[in-house]
Amino acid sequence: MTNSLHSQLFLVNVLPDKEFERKWFYFVILFWMCLGGMGSLVLMVKKCMLTAAKKYYYVPIRYILAGFGLLIWYLIIGGSPKLFGYKLFQMQEAYCFPFITGLESELIIGLIPANSAYRLLFKHTGLHACIYSGDDRAILWSGDWKEEDKKEAEKGEGDLRLRREEIAGGYICWIEDLTAIRKLNREIAEVTEELEDENELIRQENALRSERVGIETRNRLYNRIAKAVRPTALRVNELLEKEEPENIREDLIYAAFLSAYIKRMGNLILLTDGNEGTESGELALSVGESMEYLKLNGCACELMSVGSGRIASGLAILAYELFECVMEDIWSSIGCCAVELGFENGFYLMISTDVRAGAVTSAWKDRELQECGGRLSVRYEDETFYIRLEAGL
Repeated sequence: MTNSLHSQLFLVNVLPDKEFERKWFYFVILFWMCLGGMGSLVLMVKKCMLTAAKKYYYVPIRYILAGFGLLIWYLIIGGSPKLFGYKLFQMQEAYCFPFITGLESELIIGLIPANSAYRLLFKHTGLHACIYSGDDRAILWSGDWKEEDKKEAEKGEGDLRLRREEIAGGYICWIEDLTAIRKLNREIAEVTEELEDENELIRQENALRSERVGIETRNRLYNRIAKAVRPTALRVNELLEKEEPENIREDLIYAAFLSAYIKRMGNLILLTDGNEGTESGELALSVGESMEYLKLNGCACELMSVGSGRIASGLAILAYELFECVMEDIWSSIGCCAVELGFENGFYLMISTDVRAGAVTSAWKDRELQECGGRLSVRYEDETFYIRLEAGL
């Protein structure tokens, strides 16, 4: 209000009986507002494609001119006109009147698109509904609404269900048809039952497959064990079936020694099946049990285990087979035996005997040892036969 240019619009406190005085720019703005209002009406009439709406263009003009007349009246007399001491209207009411009445009349004649067929819209929505007043009188209903369906739905016995919701002045009821939902639920139940049957069949097939795999695995292991110990088992059978053994005690000790090998070799095969390696302690236990029967044969035995670690599965089986092969070859003439099993830059097994074993040379099972990364060395010195099996870690 202190801006010097604002005095072109309003001049404040210039007369003792007035708080302000309107200047020339105020009327420019008023003219611009009138021009904008009338221009909007002219553009809507010009752009409208409805002939019926264009024919009633004078309706909003009347309301707009009436509103501007009230505003001009207010400005001419310098305030609100009075009747019996009461103001007929305020300036803001005179200002808003042409715009509100103009827009409403434009809606009525169709210059501005609007929907007035709400009852018809509710009828054709496809809703199975009805609006009731507070005294249970039907006010508005859809085209599909039937009182008979309402009574049936209230019972709740069929596929129809009645729903109700309170609204201002009454309530609305609608009917839900559960036929499609129940049909879908039945189909889902049938599909679920079929899937359960299929899943049960799959579970039985998997169980049968697992059982078959287990049987095949056991058969494979049994065949592997049988192949590994078959020659030894045949010799045990020969010893036990002698009709008139000359040295029954020696034969029984030898048979027990061979049987220990059969048992321990089977254990090693079972432990190493499917595993890359086994603990060195298992090999030490196998050699130690065989040595117990060597002692019964009069052999002085010693087993030394230096450190512990894991041995490759194939190498552990070959090491025990090597020990057995040496002992069987010199069984009748062996007097002492020492076995050292340990780890020194890799695994090693040293067998020392007082008798040379002709069945074992440095080429013993050379191909199998190479596959396991092992190597065998044999030497005889100072009346002692040394066999060393070693493999790098």
